[in-house]
Amino acid sequence: MKKLRNAIVKALGALLAALLCVYNTGAEMEWLRALPRELYVYDGATIESLLEPPGSIGFYKANDAEVSLSQSQTLSDVLGEGVVNAQIKLYGVLPVGGIQLTQRDHTVVMPGGLAVGIHIVTDGLLVVGFGQFETSDGYLSPAKLSGVKAGDVIVEADSVPLKTAAQLSEIVANSTADVELLIERGGRSMLIVARPLEDVMDGKRKLGLWIRDDTAGIGTLSMVDMTDNGYGALGHAVRDADTGAEIQLRSGVLLKASIMGVSKSVKGTPGEIKGSFSLNDDVIGSIRATNEFGIYGFLEEQWTNPLYPSGVELAYPEEARLGRAQILASVDDSGVAAYECRIVKVYRQSECAPRGMVIEVTDERLLDKTGGVVQGMSGSPLLQDGKLLGVVTHVLINEPAKGYCLYAYWMYKLIESSVSAAAMVG
Repeated sequence: MKKLRNAIVKALGALLAALLCVYNTGAEMEWLRALPRELYVYDGATIESLLEPPGSIGFYKANDAEVSLSQSQTLSDVLGEGVVNAQIKLYGVLPVGGIQLTQRDHTVVMPGGLAVGIHIVTDGLLVVGFGQFETSDGYLSPAKLSGVKAGDVIVEADSVPLKTAAQLSEIVANSTADVELLIERGGRSMLIVARPLEDVMDGKRKLGLWIRDDTAGIGTLSMVDMTDNGYGALGHAVRDADTGAEIQLRSGVLLKASIMGVSKSVKGTPGEIKGSFSLNDDVIGSIRATNEFGIYGFLEEQWTNPLYPSGVELAYPEEARLGRAQILASVDDSGVAAYECRIVKVYRQSECAPRGMVIEVTDERLLDKTGGVVQGMSGSPLLQDGKLLGVVTHVLINEPAKGYCLYAYWMYKLIESSVSAAAMVG
C-alpha cells in the first residue's frame, strides 16, 4: 500500500512538473515575459489594442482587486487620474504580475534643422585673460594681482552695474583710488578690491584685463512650438571659447546664417560648420533664456520645415529604441536635409539630463561632408519612427561619427517653462 501511495505521489509530481513545463512555454507565460513594467498610453488606446493579452488574462485596479478593467474600454476613461497601477490575474484568480498605465498627450511640434547665428550680450563682463602693461613698478596686471581670475564675471564696479567693456574702462581711467569689483565666480558673489595702475605709455589708469561683453556663433534650431512660435535650439550651454565659462544672458538674438564651409571631424579633433551672419539685420528671433540644455525664445515669424511642413509628433523618452533614426541638419547652403543614423545606446531617464542617447552617423553623404558630428550641428533634431525623439548635443571626440543626444521631450518642457517665464517678465 505504501509503495502504491509513493508511486501515485511520484506520478502526480511528474504530471505537475510536466504541466508547469508546458505552461511555462505556453502563450500566457510568453506574453507575461514580454510585458513591460510601465506602459505609456495615448488617447483612444485600449489594453486590447496595446497589449493583445491572451483570453485567460485579466486586469484589475491594484488598489481595489474587485474592480476589473475592461480590455476594450478606452484607457482615456480609465486613466482619469493620469496613472493606474493594474494587477494582472490568470483566470481572474491567480496574481501573475502588474503594470503601471500612464496617460500621455499627443503633441505636435515643428522640427528644426536650420543653421542659425547666435548673438548673446552677456550679463556682466566675462574675464577671458590678463594683459601686462608697463607701470612704474615694471610690467604688471593689477587685476590678476588683486585676485581676479579668468572665467570671473564682473557685475559691478564701484556699485555701478556694468553692461559694456567701455563702461569699465571709463570707471577705471577716472578713478583716483582703489576700484571695488563685484564678481560672480562659480555661482557665488564676492567683492574684490583692485588698485588700477598708470600705464607709462599713455598715462591712463588700467587694470590689465581682457574682457568680453558679448559672444556669437553658429548653432542649429531644434524645434518650434507651433502654438506660439516659442523655440529651443543648441541643446547645450553657451560657453566662452577661451575660458569654458557658461555665458550668462542679458539679451540676445537669433539670426539668419549662411554656411560658408565645413571643417571635418577627425579622431581627437572636432570639426566645425563655418558660417556667417550680420548682427545688424536678418534677425529671426529673440533669445529670452539660456541654460545647460540650450537657448530659448520666440521666432519673429512662423518657420516651416520643408521636409515636414505639417510638423511631427513629439516622442517620449521611453519610446527610444536601438536602431535606425534620422538627423535633420544644415551643413551647406542647400538648406535642411535628412541624414541616416542609428541609435547605439539609450539611457533611461525620468528627469532632464544631458546624455539621453548615443547616435552614430551612417549616411555616407554626411560622413563625406562633415566626418560625422561637428560643432554647429548642436541642436540638430533626431527623428525615429517619424517622431521627434532627440536633439544632437556633443560629438564624441575620439569617435567623430558618434554623438550624444538630449531627449527632445525635455527640451519641449524647457521651452514651455523658460519661454513662459520670460513672457511673464516682458
